[in-house]
Amino acid sequence: MTEPELHKKLLYALSERLTDQAICLLDNNGIISDWNIGAEKFYKLSPADALGAPASALFVDPPFDDALTQVRKHGQYNGQWQLNILSPGPLFTAVSLGNFDMDDPSKGIILHVVDSKTVNRRPAGGDPDDREETAAYQYALDEAAIVAITDQTGRITHVNDYFCRISGYSREELLGQDHRLVNSGHHPKAFIRNLWRTIAAGNIWRGEICNQAKDGSYYWVATTIVPFLNRSGKPYQYMAIRFDLTEAKATSGRLSDLLERISDGFIALDRELRYTYVNPRVCEMVNMRPEDMLGKYIWDLFPNAVGSATYFAIEKAHVQQKPIVHEDHYLPNGLWQENRIYPTENGLSIFISDITARKYDELRQVLLNQISTAFNQQETMGASLKQTMDLIRSFSGAALAECWLSRTGDNDLYLIANAAIDERTEQIFNINANDRLFTIQQGLQGNTWRKGDVVFWNNLSATPDFVRQESAKKAGITSAIGIPLLNDKQIPGVVLLGLTGDRAPILTDVFLRQLSAHLGAEVRRKQLKRELQHVFESVPDIICIIGTDRKFKRINRAMCDILGYPEQDLLQKRIDDLIYPGDLEESKLRMQRFKNEGLEELYFENRYLTKNREVVHLAWTVRKAAEKGILFCVAKDITEKNKLETLLKKTNELARIGSWEIDMAGDTVFWSAIASDILEARADHKPHRDDANHFYGPEELEIVNSAMARLIEQGESFDIEVLLNTLKNNRIWVRVLAEGEFEHGKCTRIYGSIQDINERKRSQLQLLEQAEALADSGRRYSELFHMSPLPMFVFDVETLAYLNVNDAAVSHYGYSRAEFLQMTIRDIRPRSEMPKLEAVIKDLHRAEFQFKPGVFTHIKKNGVQVQVEVVSSAIIYQGRSARLALVTDVTERVRHLAEIEEKNKKLQDISWMQSHVIRAPLSRIMGLINLLQDTDPDKESVSEIIEYIKLSAGELDQVIHDITMNAANNNSSTRDS
Repeated sequence: MTEPELHKKLLYALSERLTDQAICLLDNNGIISDWNIGAEKFYKLSPADALGAPASALFVDPPFDDALTQVRKHGQYNGQWQLNILSPGPLFTAVSLGNFDMDDPSKGIILHVVDSKTVNRRPAGGDPDDREETAAYQYALDEAAIVAITDQTGRITHVNDYFCRISGYSREELLGQDHRLVNSGHHPKAFIRNLWRTIAAGNIWRGEICNQAKDGSYYWVATTIVPFLNRSGKPYQYMAIRFDLTEAKATSGRLSDLLERISDGFIALDRELRYTYVNPRVCEMVNMRPEDMLGKYIWDLFPNAVGSATYFAIEKAHVQQKPIVHEDHYLPNGLWQENRIYPTENGLSIFISDITARKYDELRQVLLNQISTAFNQQETMGASLKQTMDLIRSFSGAALAECWLSRTGDNDLYLIANAAIDERTEQIFNINANDRLFTIQQGLQGNTWRKGDVVFWNNLSATPDFVRQESAKKAGITSAIGIPLLNDKQIPGVVLLGLTGDRAPILTDVFLRQLSAHLGAEVRRKQLKRELQHVFESVPDIICIIGTDRKFKRINRAMCDILGYPEQDLLQKRIDDLIYPGDLEESKLRMQRFKNEGLEELYFENRYLTKNREVVHLAWTVRKAAEKGILFCVAKDITEKNKLETLLKKTNELARIGSWEIDMAGDTVFWSAIASDILEARADHKPHRDDANHFYGPEELEIVNSAMARLIEQGESFDIEVLLNTLKNNRIWVRVLAEGEFEHGKCTRIYGSIQDINERKRSQLQLLEQAEALADSGRRYSELFHMSPLPMFVFDVETLAYLNVNDAAVSHYGYSRAEFLQMTIRDIRPRSEMPKLEAVIKDLHRAEFQFKPGVFTHIKKNGVQVQVEVVSSAIIYQGRSARLALVTDVTERVRHLAEIEEKNKKLQDISWMQSHVIRAPLSRIMGLINLLQDTDPDKESVSEIIEYIKLSAGELDQVIHDITMNAANNNSSTRDS
């Protein structure tokens, strides 16, 4: 095996393709550390059996130590060893060993066994000198010839360095391809068919072939193709050995026909550097005829090239007689060229390749890289685009470059950055703030934005849609290019280029669209970065970057607010300075897991101390960054949440929420102590599923069973409220929640909670009944309001304006309904009662329900004053605070009461006057009665006392008679009056 085949790129690029060749990677002790699919098939061993085993076990008594010694000394070893494979007789194969990395032998050894079809039964051995001589011939061949090996389909499986050098392709580009990659198209198809027929028949083919290198240049090779035959006599691979004939072809004149047709330029110079041959392509490049050039001294024809890179390269190759390849830029026609200069016996042969396209691609890539650098270096969008406009203007040769960005949600474009070729152009286009805003309907900016593609206006003076024609004329700008900034089907802006002539060849539409996508992506990335920075600074949660050294690298404002520290103070602290002492050790263990165990992401909760030494609870999500030793962290302040959870836990205990569970496999039921208390179960009661038949009536049982069936069959959890019969036969309302646990689509466990909601539920039902009654009373209100025989009206509490009146009020007061609705209750009160009314209004605000202020004077429309009694209640009428008033006319009753009061007053006077007359006989009677009770008079004395009593009683009767007559006379006088 040759040295290039031992290179590490060959192993990784080819080892998986070479399924018929066994390639093993060994450590320096000969232990197998890796191998390809071919080795697995060849040795009929699995990776588990082979990896870690000594490679010597694959062969019968191999000189393994000698081979390893030779590899260490000389870099490689070749030999034939007997395979350790079960077969009718011994099998031998060619074996090669070499360093995996020629620069670093410590990286291991490659063991290569050739194509399995070449395994033969020849005995191992052979003269070591013969093997070394064979290796020497192989080395000489690689240095002198262009060597390639293909499989039977023509796919390249091996190339040497010479092949890569002359073709310009890397080994990775060649392997797996066929020779069409270097086909120049010079030979007819019949030529190629004859070649293949020859080698497919197992015969050697010889001939000359013209190939084309990667850079487009041509080279001739004398080619010998040798087929490798298997035991059936069929080719299984081909080896092509070629020798470079390019120079010989050129100097002998046999390439003249080809040189006339190739795309590269070619010139031949004699020893005095005079032209002896030029092909048509050179004439096109320099815009001259052959007769203008032949026989002329090169520097007489091109004096401007003296001192250029091409001048020095030709002179050096001529003097030193060494081939030189170099690149140069021919300014007269903007041509980039690659010159391959070969000294010959007669002078110089020079191939000139037009590499303008490649150089343009390189320059374009440089520009795109510079734009990305500008966006990475500059902090703001304006600064990034200003630097970018300078780069694009210089690259394109434009006199002016502008960038216009669109506003989100608007149809406007605003100028954010520009660059001019000189101060004069800059002053001409130094537009004021009002002109820095265009709609998407205006100018080249709007046209480009609407079209979403590159737009070129080559005659601005004849383009009326170009708004700034006067400015362009002053600056000498005659054409302009509009470039949309595209990003994911969105157009965040437009770039304008003002040109003083035609656009440069480097500004192709293809490249401008590439620039459009690249700059659009950079602008959008900058916008996203700005938005993310805004989010970083404005979110209420902590966002920070922490190193595994436990130091803060970056923090946001929320962290400063939550912990109470300024940003600079936090950046100087370690997290150990802030974590609650009781959580510190666990935090350090977590950090070790990130460092040592490959932990990528983790969620956890812990406590921190604020600057005021208050404890805050934080919920963290931490993820390892791509950069070593860096962690991205987001934390939410859950202090209040934890307090609420604690409160909720206590509340649940007070709310008597119990838990229950059904094991579907064992058909067992469990319920908690609170659940048992709700169900009023005895302490020794063992729960069972049949208890449901007692707990629920037929209707409720149907609801529960249906919900359970949906949970078991469809995984649908439920939350229901039902009436339940406790085990003590008390009927209560409960809330039942249930979830299911499934394995392989089958419900294995049902669990949930039960809550006593009896008081709440019954209160809800009572409120519902009251609401229904209230709704019914609302319907009756309208009927009663208008059917009431007494005047009724509704007035606004704040303005006292009438909002509604019934028919009785219209009839009683004489005002129409429309007139009432334009009035307030002040309008029917006499001025003398206004203070009284104001006092009542104050009380109205305090009287939420019925309020009876007393008797008031109202004025009818005809001016008659009536005495009324008003009763009112607070209501909400059409969304306004109002009162409903019921009016009773008490004018007659008030008059009668006044008369009665007058009579009572007179009777009171009479009573006062007669009271003294009545007291005298009454006192005598009372004294005589006491005398009878307190003494024991004789019969005669009793008779005498009785007579006195009769006398006093007669006197009293006369007084009463006089009073009665006096009152009668008084009533008669009243009636007469």
